[in-house]
Amino acid sequence: MPIHSRPDISLPMPDYRASLDFMPASTVPVIRQPFQQGDLLPFWAYAKKYESLFYDRVEDPEESRNDIASAVASGAVEMLREAMVAVQAPPAITSSASASPN
Repeated sequence: MPIHSRPDISLPMPDYRASLDFMPASTVPVIRQPFQQGDLLPFWAYAKKYESLFYDRVEDPEESRNDIASAVASGAVEMLREAMVAVQAPPAITSSASASPN
């Protein structure tokens, strides 16, 4: 999938392990490409820093204060987890939803 603003970056080509599937509750086909140690990873896997972020865009429109430790964030994470279960997201993804700072 090309990124028009960054033609130098692209996704790795699918290989023999890829399969055509459908997202839950959707008729749009998707390619599922499993990754193993040593594979070329998609560009988003090379983030310099991984952390959970939660901003109150009404009280903090500049997004300068990470409120991930707040009760509101915990509730939002639980709503996200429930939504992922509802669309049958893989358990490894569902369990990774977290309201912890890192």
